[in-house]
Amino acid sequence: MAEFYDEMAIVAAELINEFGRELTLVKESRTPADPYKPWRGTDDAGAVSVTVKGAVVGFDDDLVDGDMIRRGDLDAWVEPKAGHDFSEFDYVLDEGRRLKIMSTRTIRPANTTVAYRLQLRA
Repeated sequence: MAEFYDEMAIVAAELINEFGRELTLVKESRTPADPYKPWRGTDDAGAVSVTVKGAVVGFDDDLVDGDMIRRGDLDAWVEPKAGHDFSEFDYVLDEGRRLKIMSTRTIRPANTTVAYRLQLRA
């Protein structure tokens, strides 16, 4: 059964690479720029960014409930990248837009990560 899911992961990666585009996921630093005055913000030098391929589409109208999913939210399907847990990232840069990551779901049948599904909001 594991071979089936490995093949499914390969097909998902091919589809995302064929129909997707480059997205940059950014994890902001949690370290304050000035430890004695943390209210001044975080240190931008500590930010981590990863460029991946992803397909971004809008949510179907029947999924928009106004609370969890709002009109205008986007659904991004992203290829898995070794060594990165996308649930820890803060926002996505997509064609000049900065989109906040609202939720992250890992599509992972039988311990094979096929893709990540991100809910994005402008």
